[in-house]
Amino acid sequence: MRIPLSIRGWRRAALLLSCALGAAASHAQAYPDGKPIRLVVPYAPGGAADIVARLLAEKLGTGLATTVFVENRPGADGAIGGQAVASAKPDGLSLLVTVSSAHTLTPLISKGAPDPVRAFEPVATVGKLGLIAVVRSDFPARTFQEYVAYARSNPGRSSIGSSTSGIALTSEKLKRAAGLPGVVVVPYKGPVFPALLTGEIDMTLDPFNSVSLIKAGKIRPLAVVAEQRNAEFPDVPTLAELGYKDIRYSSWIGVLAPAGTPRPVVDRLNAAIATAMASPDVLKRFQDHHYEVMVTRPAEFAALIASDIAEWKALIASTPAAEK
Repeated sequence: MRIPLSIRGWRRAALLLSCALGAAASHAQAYPDGKPIRLVVPYAPGGAADIVARLLAEKLGTGLATTVFVENRPGADGAIGGQAVASAKPDGLSLLVTVSSAHTLTPLISKGAPDPVRAFEPVATVGKLGLIAVVRSDFPARTFQEYVAYARSNPGRSSIGSSTSGIALTSEKLKRAAGLPGVVVVPYKGPVFPALLTGEIDMTLDPFNSVSLIKAGKIRPLAVVAEQRNAEFPDVPTLAELGYKDIRYSSWIGVLAPAGTPRPVVDRLNAAIATAMASPDVLKRFQDHHYEVMVTRPAEFAALIASDIAEWKALIASTPAAEK
C-alpha cells in the first residue's frame, strides 16, 4: 500500500530535489574548474580521430579556459583506448575521440571491448568521412572495372589492405559484390600505404588520408565509397555509379564521456564542441582533410550509435564464416 507524503514530506522532497538540481547546475558552471581535460584517441597519431582530436584540443582549451591534451592509446582496434575512458571517473575530464567502427563494431567482434551503449555517455559527433579506393601508380588497372577484370583473371594473386575492422568488412562485402572470391583482405594494425606502395597489397579503401600521395602521383584513385563524388576528384566515380549501390560507408568521428557523467557537463561539452567546430580555421582544416562537419546533440548521437550497431550486426550475419 502506498503511503501519501505529508505536507512536510513533500516540502522536504522538493527541497532535496532543488538542492540536487542546484548542485548539478553549479557543477556544470564550474566545470572544468581549471582542471585539464584528456582526449583519448584509440589509434596511433596521424589518423582521422587523432587529427580531429588535436583540432578540438586547441579550441576546447580556449572555450573552456583550461588545458586540453591528446593521449593516444592504440591497440585492439580501439578497445584499449575505449576501456581507458570507460573506466575513468565520470567527471568530464576524460573523453574518448573515436570513429564509428572502433566504437560500434569492435565490441561485436572482439572480447574485452567496453559496451558501446552502457559504458559511455554520447557527447557529440563532430564529423563524418567516406572512403576512396586506391591502387599504386604502376598497377595495371586504371579504373575500378579494370581492377575487377584483373582480379578475376588472376585468382588468388590480388589483395586488399584494411586498417580497421570496419574497412575490412566493407572490403569483404565489396569483394563478394564484385564476384572476387580469390581476393584476400589483409588486416593491418597501422598504416597500409607502405604495403600498398611496395606491392605487398594491390588496393585499399582509404578514409582520404592518401590525398597527398594521390596528388604526388604515387597512388591512383579508382572509386569513391560515399554518397557523392569528391569535389577534389570530380572524375572519380562513386561505387554506386558503377553498380555497387549496396556498398556504403560513412564513418562518424565523435566524442564520448564515461557513463554517469552529469548531464549538465555533457551539455556544456556539447555546446563547446559546437562552437569549436564552427570556427573558420577548423572548417578549413576539415575541408583540407576531406572530412565533413557533422555536429549532433547527445540524443541524436545515441540514436546514430544504435543504428550503426544494428547495421554492423546485419553485415556480420551476412558475412561467410570463412571471411570473418
